[in-house]
Amino acid sequence: MKLLSSFLGISIAQFPSSVLHDDIYFQSCQAKFLENHGWQIPSTLKSDEDCSVSPDILEIALWDDHWDPKYKKYVIPFYFAEGFEETAYFDEFQNLFTGKSAIAEVRKQAQEFKENTCVEFLEISETDLSEFPTAFKIDEIADPDYPCVAFLGQEANQTVHMRPDCPKMNDGTGVLHLFMHILGFTHESSRFDRDEHIGVNQKFSTTTEFSKFPQEYGALYDDYDFSSIMHHPAYLDEEGLPNVHVPSRPSQLAPVEMQPPFSESDLLKISFKYPCNSNSECLQNPPPCGHGLNDCEDTPDGFKCICTDGFELKDGVCVDINECVDPELNTCSNPGDCINTEGGFRCDQKKIDIVWLIDGTGSYKSYQEDAKKAFKDQVRFLQNLQATDEKYNEFEFRMGMTFFADRLFTQNEMTSPTNKVYQAGLALKDVNEYSFDSAFDAAFAKINEMYGGGDAPEDQLLGIIFTMTDPEVEWDADSIKQVHVFTDIDYHYDSLSSRHPPLRKWTNQPSSLYTFYDRDLANDFTFGFIRDLEIAGIDFSYRPKIAIDQLYFNVAGSESSKRAYDYFTKGISGTLEEWMPVDPTNARQDIVFNPDAFKRNISEHDN
Repeated sequence: MKLLSSFLGISIAQFPSSVLHDDIYFQSCQAKFLENHGWQIPSTLKSDEDCSVSPDILEIALWDDHWDPKYKKYVIPFYFAEGFEETAYFDEFQNLFTGKSAIAEVRKQAQEFKENTCVEFLEISETDLSEFPTAFKIDEIADPDYPCVAFLGQEANQTVHMRPDCPKMNDGTGVLHLFMHILGFTHESSRFDRDEHIGVNQKFSTTTEFSKFPQEYGALYDDYDFSSIMHHPAYLDEEGLPNVHVPSRPSQLAPVEMQPPFSESDLLKISFKYPCNSNSECLQNPPPCGHGLNDCEDTPDGFKCICTDGFELKDGVCVDINECVDPELNTCSNPGDCINTEGGFRCDQKKIDIVWLIDGTGSYKSYQEDAKKAFKDQVRFLQNLQATDEKYNEFEFRMGMTFFADRLFTQNEMTSPTNKVYQAGLALKDVNEYSFDSAFDAAFAKINEMYGGGDAPEDQLLGIIFTMTDPEVEWDADSIKQVHVFTDIDYHYDSLSSRHPPLRKWTNQPSSLYTFYDRDLANDFTFGFIRDLEIAGIDFSYRPKIAIDQLYFNVAGSESSKRAYDYFTKGISGTLEEWMPVDPTNARQDIVFNPDAFKRNISEHDN
């Protein structure tokens, strides 16, 4: 453990050891400007690098380019130097301060910025510097005469030198004070109009705490703030005289009384330099950027739209591009086959993949024969459709089947022969190639391998994700993909007769379902939107070849599970784009299938 010690109550600069003093490290240009205005800056507290800016200009760079929409804050990264935790310091009263306790206090005081302002000091690891190149380092002291020193404003790769007792200085506001310097704030007692509010003991008048800025770099606000954490504390020196006093009364202490964590004026000044809108405009309904496929980022004064492929920015919002009017934007061999969709296009497709995703638990196990009959009826319906009307001859219908279980990952669901959470039953196959033989019967018997407990919270989303990504399903990359979910729990409905676009009611499900994946990411993934957080500026990419085009639910209670299959096979309800979950207690209406109206409609399925 590295030990430092002080045996004098007053440092060589005659400041009490519990008070911050000479705590700013000035860049060379800053130092030259201030020295031209009468400041006396110790060589230890200024850079000796060449100054490329006119000495008539004082530059204090802010961190206003560090707005992060993910945090909705100005994020300022920092890290602790290796070995800092091992430092220690005994003050003149033999009180021990350790690096470990200092780290805890830094984190505590940094939290005050996060909770009270639009700034967040984000602790990172030194190994994260490639991601956060502007991070500053907190390290042990470089000069015992200046135990707590921070730079003024944004400076890349800078170091804050901190003795372990620094956080406790200035009545426990040491870190707040130093971090305010990092944000670009100076001492209240250095204001050009300081003499109107306090007098300064001549012993301290030339220190950086009490050297005055020229008037053109005066305070942001007129009222002098005796309660600011940026004001130097008032105390009696070794001769019993005030360091700061009431003007014209050198024996009377100035009424300095800090109000940690921040005074009202401190917060006002921070909000002036680092403003933000606390209410997220991106959460408006409807989405402010147009279609929900586009990304919206909160900005300090509102929001900005980031358009995904297939959209263009017009008047601040993302507008769909009609790829069908420009042959260079679509790949359809026949321009007449191009169908514009929100965010894309498709060429008129004749391949239709239909997968039944069946709840493999509870009452559904009791209706294997009904399920087989319903599946056969659906296959025969599609066969007959092609045989009786020549306009359907060019369509290729394929059907397949998967099972899901209504439970969370808690055991060996993916390997157990009788306790599975998901498995493929039938790979997609042309309806004209089906033969209802023993292999077909064996596929339906796989429902007996599914988890068979009671109805835990239904996790249809997990079943959908497995179904769309399982190579054993054998999706055709160029097909229109449909998944029909059969389940006996109606989490997606207000009632069995109420109908909502798929996933719009997803938030009704228990939050515990999302222990293993983020709901929004999984929802997007279901419809082909792959989040890529590694690519800067791109929130997600759209991959239509793996997207589920249409997702429908057929819901029935335990006693109605059989009818959920029956009613599905009594005919296609409306055009393919209008296939909707049905209330099994009501008769299905027979509506003629119109393939010309068949088009991909993802707009109903936004998250």
